[in-house]
Order: sequence, then structure tokens, then C-alpha cells
Amino acid sequence: MTQGHKVYLSKLLAIKDITAISIEEALQRTALLVDLSSQLDCPEGTELALQWCDSIQGCPLTPGQRSLLEFYRANAWDDARKRKYNAEDYAWIWEQPELRSQLLSLRRAAQVEGLTELQPVERSQIFTNLGNQLNSAGRLVEAGEYWTRAIHAHPKFAMALANRGYAWYNYARAHYDPGHQTVFLYRAHQSLSAALARGADWGSAPDGARDFFVDLRARIAKLIDVKRLATDLKLDGYGLGRSRKERGYRRWALDHILFLNPLNDLGNSDIAATDALSLPSYRTPLDDGPTLIAFFNQMKQEFASARWLLFEGITDDAPHFSDRDTKLHDTLDDPGYSLSIEKTKLAFRSAYSLLDKVAFFLNDYLKLGIPLAAVSFRSLWFEKRGSATLRPDGHDRSAAHAAAPSRPGGRMTRSLSDGSSTMPSGSGNRCAFSVIAVADESIDGATLARWRTGGIVGLRFTEMRTPSGERYPGSVGFAALHALAPRMREIGLNAQLWANASQLAEHLPGLLRLGVPLVIDHMGCPDPREGPDEPAFAGIVDLLADGALWMKLVICRLSAGGSDYARIRPLHDRLVERAPHRLVWGSDWPYVRIQPTPDAGYLADVAQDWVQDDELIRRILVANPAKLYDFNEEEKA
Repeated sequence: MTQGHKVYLSKLLAIKDITAISIEEALQRTALLVDLSSQLDCPEGTELALQWCDSIQGCPLTPGQRSLLEFYRANAWDDARKRKYNAEDYAWIWEQPELRSQLLSLRRAAQVEGLTELQPVERSQIFTNLGNQLNSAGRLVEAGEYWTRAIHAHPKFAMALANRGYAWYNYARAHYDPGHQTVFLYRAHQSLSAALARGADWGSAPDGARDFFVDLRARIAKLIDVKRLATDLKLDGYGLGRSRKERGYRRWALDHILFLNPLNDLGNSDIAATDALSLPSYRTPLDDGPTLIAFFNQMKQEFASARWLLFEGITDDAPHFSDRDTKLHDTLDDPGYSLSIEKTKLAFRSAYSLLDKVAFFLNDYLKLGIPLAAVSFRSLWFEKRGSATLRPDGHDRSAAHAAAPSRPGGRMTRSLSDGSSTMPSGSGNRCAFSVIAVADESIDGATLARWRTGGIVGLRFTEMRTPSGERYPGSVGFAALHALAPRMREIGLNAQLWANASQLAEHLPGLLRLGVPLVIDHMGCPDPREGPDEPAFAGIVDLLADGALWMKLVICRLSAGGSDYARIRPLHDRLVERAPHRLVWGSDWPYVRIQPTPDAGYLADVAQDWVQDDELIRRILVANPAKLYDFNEEEKA
């Protein structure tokens, strides 16, 4: 570091009140103080930076500014942690308040409403750091999700690509199966090669980082035949089942990393669609019998059953016949009751109960000697109920490593608890996790924020008219969007627009300036007779291609008589050709005011027939919705 850096650090340390300057300048100086304190080994500066973060937190901040503040706070906690422990120790010290504070700050920084205001590289930095610290805490699977989200935000962000490759390399080293090891090593080599490719963004990577990853890639290349694997390795094409529902279930489980299969930690390829995880070999007296195997089988089956109940609970599109005539009282507090909701609750309880069953299993396998009446997931680690003192055998690294379950049922628990509130429909009979609502200018910000927490991701605005030229009952026009936009931006809601192509061409210039993500419904309602080159529709396509909009591929309201879909295909094909990265598919269920009622399954088959390309289908059906609606792909990729 130069003398100038030391002088500037001294000036920063002399600042008395960081809140006396503008928010933007205060954030910039905080970031500089954190970096310089780390580089010049100045504990006083790190402590002051944490104090500044506390002071700035009380100022009126935008969501984006709050995300940056939490990012800088996390970096300060990281510096304090590294100063307190050496690199060997801090991977094993159990109680680390600095790491806990760092993870909390990074999770706050990664809130979607703040990320939408940040640049792609800033989002990638937050996701990468969160992935790094989760990996340091032994949570590799979750770390991989955040590295992938960082790569989706900035595909050439080298540290995310390289750290993910290094983690896969270490996963291969710990894996028991040679075939799986080879796959992990190959994917690690691919990720490292992307990080080391020309044009990759190494940004503020630590000194020597690139050289380390060059050596690591060379080491992997000596372990596997990279060229042969590039042509011979087959991970897809094995099929996901006979029925459409089974295929949908297995694809969903793959996408959410819910198969008990190490390859599912690596990605969502077909080959991972089995619960392949099994026990290692072990010896036991003949008189004991295969009790551990039986217990493992029971836990595995309960996890698989909970997974299926969750899938049914969140994907059933209509009330079950058993919900009819239940005669429930309306308690006026917006409850939600249905078979779907009960299935989801049962899945949560079953998955959560697996944690204590893991404790029973390990108490037996490791001969810990905990009395059966006292066994729980907590007593597995701590000496007494309510105590923070670890069991003596928990301090031993080899015992701790052996006792750590590699993929507990908590993965399903987390996905439910993070998206905790289930939003019922107006009838209270249907469970959904992401909802589009309707609201006019009179709604207050607190109500919108509560809706957002409960699962509402956007508001719908309509300029379409009935055949007689009147507004549809209950619809809200585009004028309300102008009034609601500041509140929607603040909490991360998108705007779904239903209008015909000419209306959209008139309104979009003003709507795009509002800074709210716009989702065009029903393909922009063009006239199929005009074709894809009609000026209004062509202008919308140009905006989509530029990434300014999103479009829902919903075809059923554009056809004559509800089934003449062939004439819509040129419009559909133009959208897929020009803007596949901005399209999401929709069925338009429950088909209000459409006779005859379309067949949702047939509409899905039409989409597959028209697109053909499996990768594009997956992008439109899975990756794009995950990005638009912030599903856990990241997963937000």
C-alpha cells in the first residue's frame, strides 16, 4: 500500500459524524474504511466501520443502499473474524459470533428489493461472498446455490466461477463413489476454465488467486481425461418417468435439489433423479441385526414421502372434492384451509421431524450414550438442555466430521420456512406461493409490504375493455401504476400489464420510466391477422430483445374459437427467436370468460411442439420464471 492510502485512512479515522454527509458519500467512505482497514491491518478502523454502519442504518435509505450497507458491514465482520482466528482454526471453531453476524448481514444484503437497484457486478459480489461464507461454515449445497446466482447475475464473474469449481473439487475428494467423483471433477474443471477464460472479470480478487486456480485446474486435468469426458459424458436423456405428472414431479425435485443424490447438488440433470444416497458398509455383531439400515430406510422413505406431499400441496391447481361442503366458519382473519395446505403442513412436519431422527441414528451409530428420552438434534451437540456447552466429543474434529449429516431433511424445511406464508385465494381453498394481485391507488405501503411478505410478487393493471367498450369489473388501469410505482419499487413488486398491442405502444414509453419490472400478458394481445411485423407488436419485440420487458406466452385468448392456435404461431415464433431470455409460459387457468374451456395439458404440449429445443423450453418454463419471480433457483440465478 502507498503512503497515500495510509494518509487517507487517517483522515477517515478522524471523521466524527458519518451521518453529517450525504448517504451516497457516507456509504462510499464506509466501503473505503473497511477495505483500507483490512489491507493496512487496522483493527481500530474495522471497529469504526461497524459503528458507522450502525449509525447509517438509522438514516432513510433506499433498499439498494441498505443492501450495500449490509454488504460493507459483512466485509467488516469478515475482517474482524480473520484477525481473531488463523485460517486453520476459523474453519473449525464452533462458536463464531463474527461469522454469524457476517452471514446475517449478507442475507440482508441479498434481499430481492435491494438487489433490483444494484448493478450486476454488485449483486454478484454479494452472492459470491455469501456462498463463500456458507461454504466455510460447511454448508456447501447452499453455497453452490449462491455462487450460481452470482454467475447468473454476471456470467463472467471469475471468483464465483472459480470458488464453485474449487468446492466441486473438494466435494469429489470427499465422495465415496468413483463414478460420481469423475463427474464432479469434470464439472469443477469446466467451472475453473470459465473463470480463467479470456474476458473473465477478476475484479478485486485477492493477490495470487488466479495463479492458485490455474494450478488447481492443471491438477484436475491430471486426474481425469477431460477431452474424453467432453464427448462421452452423458448426464441427460435418461427419462423422468412415464406420466406427465411424474415427469413434472421429478423435474421439480431436481430443480429444487431435493433428491438424495450427490449429483443433484451438482445440477438438475436427469441422471440425478433418483435417491441414490446410501449408507457406507459397517460391521455389527450378528445378534444386533440390521437396525441402522432399517432406521436409515425409514428416514429416507419419510423424506421422499414429505417431498411428494410438498409437491402436491403447492401444485394442485383446484380445490379437492374433499374440500367441498366442509362448512367452515369465516373468522374474518384471512385464513386458508384446504387439502393442499394440509399436505404442505404435513410435508413440513415430516421433514422437520427428521432432524431428531438423525440424532437417534447418530446416537446409536457413534455410541454417544445419550439416554433415549433425552435424544434430540440439540442434545446431539450440547451437553444439557438450554446449555451452550458442546459435548466433549463435539470438540474432536474427526468425531464432528463423522457426525455431520451431509444432506439432512432440513433442506426441505428451509425452502418452506424461507417462503413461510402461504397466500390463500379469495375462496380460502387454494394454496400458492407466488401471487399476482389487483390494487388501486388507495392501498397503503404497509399493506403492500405485508402482501409482499405473504407471497404476492406483482400487481395487475388492465387497459383491455369488454366487447362493449367498458372496463372489466374489478380491473385497475395503467394510471394507477404511475401512482403506485414508488411503493412497488420499494418492496420489489412487478407490474403485469393486460392491454392490446396498440395500447401498449402508446403507454410503454411512460411506464418504462417508472422503474418497475413490466410483464406483458397474453403476448401483448396483437391481431394475428397482422402478423409479427405489425409496427406495434414489432416495437414490443424490440423492447423485449433489449431486456426492457418480460412477456407471458399465453396463447389461448388470441385464437378464434379458443382452439385455432396455428395462426398465432408466427407471433409466438418471433418472440422465441428474438427474446427467449424474457419469456415465461402461462396457461391462463382458470380460463375466466373463455368458452369452450382450453385444455391446459394440450397448451403445454403445443408449447413443447412449437419450441422443440429442450434448453429453450427449460429456460421459458423454469429459468426465466425463477429469475422474474425470485424463485429459489438462484436460485435466483
